[in-house]
Amino acid sequence: MLTEHSASVELAPTPTARSILRGVPPNHLLARALWPALLLTAIAFVVVDFVRHPYLGSESQASIVPKAHLTLWLAETEAAGESGALVREIADSLLLRGRPAAVGLLSGGSSQAVTSFLDGRRSTDQLLAVSSETLADLAQERTSTLPGEEPLRAARAQRLLARAVPIGVFGGEPLTIAVTPSSPVHDVGQLLAQLRLSAQAHVFAITDENWATDNLATLVQDAGVEGVVPYRVFSSAQDASLALAAGSADVVLASRGALLPDIRARRLRLLGWPEAAGRPPRSWVELLAAPGMPASDIAALGRRIDALTRDIRPGSAFGGAGRIPLEPVTGAHLRSFLVTQMARIAELQQIALRVERR
Repeated sequence: MLTEHSASVELAPTPTARSILRGVPPNHLLARALWPALLLTAIAFVVVDFVRHPYLGSESQASIVPKAHLTLWLAETEAAGESGALVREIADSLLLRGRPAAVGLLSGGSSQAVTSFLDGRRSTDQLLAVSSETLADLAQERTSTLPGEEPLRAARAQRLLARAVPIGVFGGEPLTIAVTPSSPVHDVGQLLAQLRLSAQAHVFAITDENWATDNLATLVQDAGVEGVVPYRVFSSAQDASLALAAGSADVVLASRGALLPDIRARRLRLLGWPEAAGRPPRSWVELLAAPGMPASDIAALGRRIDALTRDIRPGSAFGGAGRIPLEPVTGAHLRSFLVTQMARIAELQQIALRVERR
């Protein structure tokens, strides 16, 4: 069983933040002289950032983007997570290869975002980005009795996804487990052995996503752990990592890429993923064509996206720090990818429900 604890991490402001908040430098003439230069610098930064990351706040603002742009739409609930970061990387890479692209947010949760995009016709310069988190949200909503969640709409979203036309799949980072350098846990086998002896021997820190919760539940079940395993949820992997330093958790489960800076700085020690569990789960993003997109446009975009999925060397424009390539998904595998993933994630959701109800 998993049991969630509320969590918060309070951070003291850095010295730089404190000095900025304290305000005006003692030499007011110097401040006035510097003000125009600072203003020009700020304007330049905003312009450069917009060019590098063309971004739409919501669907209603799509008209501000020139028609030459390709718009990648995703659910606004995923904007701050790993899938949102990966979609922005894709947009950056398309821009570098001569195809300007913007990222737009669809209001509401996953089921609302999917149905609003795929129900009806859209212009041919728009794509829908769905992810492992999207499917985990839909699987959770199908079984939910919480107010505001609609199982029937989630079911319709799944049916629309099964019929949607895929353009390409991008691999995210595999999940991994880490502890602080001072932790007495030396490897993942020892961690699981301690949990089998006492389910409450450790407190996990995870991101506030159904994808993370489902995979933690599967890890617990596959390891043969009985009893209540406590965990805390955080808005990002970075916050989950900080929870270990703050003492509110002692094990973090998150994507390898998100933890890599702390691992390299030796603030975290990598335990990895249990070999007996097979390959570690990894997130992904798939781009889907807008309804009614001409076959010629689909083919042209497919070739361009296929080139991006293969060009993910570490340190490249798309690769990012430490990204592990995903084997290309093409042909029949591409056409069946979403259906296969929906079935797999539905299994994960059922495991999570069984673990929660122990």
